Amino acid sequence: MTIVPASAAPQPMTMRERASTLQTTRAGIVSRVSADAIDLVAITVLYFVILVGWATVVYLATSKSFALPNPAPRFDAIGLFVLQVVYLAVGWSGPRRTAGKALVGLRSCGATVWRFRCRAPSSAPSSAR
Repeated sequence: MTIVPASAAPQPMTMRERASTLQTTRAGIVSRVSADAIDLVAITVLYFVILVGWATVVYLATSKSFALPNPAPRFDAIGLFVLQVVYLAVGWSGPRRTAGKALVGLRSCGATVWRFRCRAPSSAPSSAR
């Protein structure tokens, strides 16, 4: 049996060291889908809040009873699309991540991480390629 000195034994990584090694790695499919699902739920809830707000304004401004509007499916599709574009534009322009990405812990790493290579780098000069 070989005895390994305590100084030679591998030390476990601290949380900060592990986090620094994962900073530039790409997120997996489960993390991305989870974050996108949270964003989709947030957009749907926001659309519902807008409909309830509109119904409240109509109720307070007129003598009609309180009823949620029932827009046409075409209006629903267009309204949700516009709301999604605005939601994503606000999320990507300010803190550079949406609520779903923030809850899951994803963030943009920069342009160098997303660069794809079609072939392995060669040692040949660029004029020979």
